[in-house]
Amino acid sequence: FLSTGTTVSEGQGSVLLQVALSAPSGRAVTVEVAASGSAELGSDYTLAQTILEFPAGSVVAELVVDLLDDPFDEADEDLVLTLGNPANAGLGTAQSITLTLTDDDPTPKLSFVQSALQVSEGDGTATLGLQLSSPSASDITVPISATGSLTADQDFVALPGALVIPGGTTTA
Repeated sequence: FLSTGTTVSEGQGSVLLQVALSAPSGRAVTVEVAASGSAELGSDYTLAQTILEFPAGSVVAELVVDLLDDPFDEADEDLVLTLGNPANAGLGTAQSITLTLTDDDPTPKLSFVQSALQVSEGDGTATLGLQLSSPSASDITVPISATGSLTADQDFVALPGALVIPGGTTTA
């Protein structure tokens, strides 16, 4: 690879990477490209090819990584591309490149579904809903507590210690 690392936004679309031979060869050269890292093939990126071909006399081959934008707030992810199994050439020192895919989605904001809820004693269950402004890739755990003049287990059933909004959803 002509570089060892770069940072790109997941919404960038695609990245063009170049792999170079140290000198032209009189024969066609091929090299395999393997992918690893925290980024996932099919949900974070796609590769149109996993074998690069250098025609005889050529010194540069190009690899396109298509980035897939998602709607989830998530941590930045790494895609490591590594060259291997060359035919008609050897491997140089820059055998891999790390692409850091930065998240471009907003941090979700938490709010109640209702701004107020009024119930009378004996009405039964009152449900308070929580919502996120946008989905997160991870579960969101919200600590729950109650304050005021009511007494737990006399005026209401005690609330659980936390509520979980599952990753990929916006409500609980």
